[in-house]
Amino acid sequence: MDYPIQPSLRANPGKTLALTLDNVYQTLNNDLPVLLDFWAPWCQPCRALEPTIEKLNIQYADYLTLAKVNVDLQNELSKRFNVRSIPTLILVKNGEELLRLGADEYTYEQLIKELEPHL
Repeated sequence: MDYPIQPSLRANPGKTLALTLDNVYQTLNNDLPVLLDFWAPWCQPCRALEPTIEKLNIQYADYLTLAKVNVDLQNELSKRFNVRSIPTLILVKNGEELLRLGADEYTYEQLIKELEPHL
C-alpha cells in the first residue's frame, strides 16, 4: 500500500526525523531516499559515527532524509529491520531497502561512496 509523501520530509531539509512505529510506513514509502540510522545513546561506535552522519544530513539534505531509530525505544522496528548490531545504516527508497551498512567506522568520504550510487 502506498502512503502519501510526508510533507515534513521536504519542508525541513537537513532535519533529522525520529522514526517510530507511528510514522514508519509513511516515512519509508516516499520517493525521497531515507537513511535509517539504528543507534543507542550508550553505543560508543554510534556516537563516533554521529558527526559523519550529521555532516551527510546537511550536505545531502536535498537528496535524502535522515531518520534515527533509537533501538532501546523502538525495539519493534529493530526486529522488523532485522538489526542485530549497532550502528546499522539502511537506505530505503519507496519502501525498498537499497543498502545496508554494518557497524564499521566509516569516514564521510567512504559513506558517500557507498550511498551516492543509490541517490
